[in-house]
Amino acid sequence: MKLPSISIPGNTRSHTCGFTFAELLVGMALAAILGTMGLIAGVDSYQRYLFRSDLERTASLLQKARSSAMNNMGETSHGMYLGSASNLILFRGVNYGALPAYDLKVEKSKTVTYADTCPGRQIVFSQLSGQTTACQIDITDGPRSATITINHEGGINW
Repeated sequence: MKLPSISIPGNTRSHTCGFTFAELLVGMALAAILGTMGLIAGVDSYQRYLFRSDLERTASLLQKARSSAMNNMGETSHGMYLGSASNLILFRGVNYGALPAYDLKVEKSKTVTYADTCPGRQIVFSQLSGQTTACQIDITDGPRSATITINHEGGINW
């Protein structure tokens, strides 16, 4: 059975689908605001990642130098040199430059700055005992900062 067609008198309004120009502008503005907030959060997150990465890399190199000295690798002392502008340098010998063929250069991040209280900008761990001169390394990247402390027994706290 077919339903009868019912028309309402006075209803001449036509139904169109779609969005008005104002609705499109509001939607685009909201998308732009959310995108900007996401970009800002992403950049900050990336900077935090770089800072944390440099902190962990520095602590890891110190631990490697201490471990190598205590295990008497190459029957000599091991250490890390901080004086290079773009690299952290893991070295063998009683000081940096003693055995340059064994130097391992690891690149620093360009946004992070290092300050230290270490004599000669180097930390040297004695073979077998791992002892060193106590000092600290301050790592800074804008509002973020951290300190790595090395005690006279070679303990590394970060």
